[in-house]
Amino acid sequence: SQSSTPGRNKFGVPDTLSSPFDTTTVGAGPLTGCTKPRIRKEYSTLTREEKKAYVDAIKCVRAQPSRFGPQYNAMDDWTLLHIRMVKYVHFTAYFTLFHRGFTAIVERDLNQCGFPLGLPWVDWTKTAQDPSTNGVLDGDQEYGLGTNGQGDADHCPWGTGLAVTDGALADQYFNAPFRHRLCRQFNNLD
Repeated sequence: SQSSTPGRNKFGVPDTLSSPFDTTTVGAGPLTGCTKPRIRKEYSTLTREEKKAYVDAIKCVRAQPSRFGPQYNAMDDWTLLHIRMVKYVHFTAYFTLFHRGFTAIVERDLNQCGFPLGLPWVDWTKTAQDPSTNGVLDGDQEYGLGTNGQGDADHCPWGTGLAVTDGALADQYFNAPFRHRLCRQFNNLD
């Protein structure tokens, strides 16, 4: 007969486990104590003010210093982190776990810059016949993320696409993995 220690099963495992993590800021609901879970809205349901806050937060993150070096900014950090981790997480069991954490980092940075929501997502099925008509691709100078590339191909990554010349991110340059412009070239396969 095995003796049992109070509070432990016959194998010595505690009857209850406590988390070493602060569960008041993770998850949602009565078990975690979270009272303000992040809301992730589909991009086309964002109000004009929410879209502007999103673009303003992107610009704010771009104005913050990088964790990787002075030649980068905090938004470049997202690209650099993903590039550095791709061989360890893509095509592995860590894929989903890494990208959940990665999304949390992006959301944290955007929230610290005043964006009150979680990272917006895009329902591409709404515009499957012509993705270029999706609301995320808007040329509005205050809140749009730009339409198809209409500029030249100078400084486009890997020599593809054309510079995005409209929207709130028009003529933007990014530094990671190398200095390049925001470029697009839609191919609707027609």
